[in-house]
Amino acid sequence: MHLNKLNNENELKDMSCTDLAQQWGKLKKAVQNDYEAVPITEFCHFPKYTSVYSRSHVDAIADSQSERFTKRIIQSARSVASSQNCQDIDEAAESLRNSEFARELTTILLDRELTPCLKRLIMKAEAKSQCLRKELYEFYELNVKRDKDRCIFIAQGTATQSEELWHTERCGKVTGSKIYELYTYISNKKPNWEKKLDAVFNSKFKGDVYTMYGIECEPIAREKYATANGLPVLQNGLFVRPELPFLGYSADGIIPDESGEPHHLWEVKSLEVGKTTPAKDLFKVANCCNNKTESLKRKHKYYGQIQLGMLLMGFDSCDFMLHSSVDDDDDVAVEEVAFDEEFTFKMVSDIIDLYFDKILPWLFLNKNGNCELNVSDDQSNYLPSFN
Repeated sequence: MHLNKLNNENELKDMSCTDLAQQWGKLKKAVQNDYEAVPITEFCHFPKYTSVYSRSHVDAIADSQSERFTKRIIQSARSVASSQNCQDIDEAAESLRNSEFARELTTILLDRELTPCLKRLIMKAEAKSQCLRKELYEFYELNVKRDKDRCIFIAQGTATQSEELWHTERCGKVTGSKIYELYTYISNKKPNWEKKLDAVFNSKFKGDVYTMYGIECEPIAREKYATANGLPVLQNGLFVRPELPFLGYSADGIIPDESGEPHHLWEVKSLEVGKTTPAKDLFKVANCCNNKTESLKRKHKYYGQIQLGMLLMGFDSCDFMLHSSVDDDDDVAVEEVAFDEEFTFKMVSDIIDLYFDKILPWLFLNKNGNCELNVSDDQSNYLPSFN
């Protein structure tokens, strides 16, 4: 286009758009007669492109690659801390570290040789599953069973506080917080299992001031314990064994030995009485303890809880800690609770019967909603019937 300066603007002639002959239709037709339209991606000089929908995905990442990837993400997060909220960056980095710890811990624990007690219970569960009716067995295979890789993924995901995964995987599982309540209800002479299972597995309880206090105190208690004992407290997510996928345990912590191998369990309770009572007196006054022997009661839900954790993870002991909010860092109340094989075998053996005879059919019926649960004493009636 050329622009020429005019000496007199009056020399310009008025011309509307309708005075111009339409040319595009004629030109387009002529071009199409001589040339064929081709997508630009087919040009010889254009880089080859593969659609994301047809790309193959890597099945697994090597441990060395995963470690380098995690370190680079953490370093990158640190490098931009000056321009972003430092607390958010620290939380993101901590989340990644927790995920890696959970993966390594869970892998080590699952690879360990099974204890004789655990072997016997696994054999019983396998035998019970083989006696299920076809519909119930298929439901169990599809919705309950987990392989090793999935169990490791569960631990990783829940270690980073993924609430959706946490609730999804805990749903329908007998966990540490539920097992003793269900175990003691078995001896009820007039049980209402439908009501009981609904209360346990469909609980609307979201926490109260006591649970919030416990959540707030847990990291403080963890630091106190580590300072007093000179040992780190490793965190893990929801621990599930592939052989007993209907059981689950969320440890407050795992204590390693000097070589770094997982050695024993750590559980802490931050009770209301701990707000005003020093650590040295907590076992003397806490309701969960035998105040004369200053030890955790054998007939208490906390005892059943930590016994399940030791069984599933293969530990011989658990450091059970009561947290006090009025002490210095070096003052902690801890009892070493030994694994009770006789008690734990009886409890978990009864829970296995309960799970396959009542809990699993109840879960199946709640999911399908096409028949009623029969809770009579006849075991054969615990399974659903179809018209």
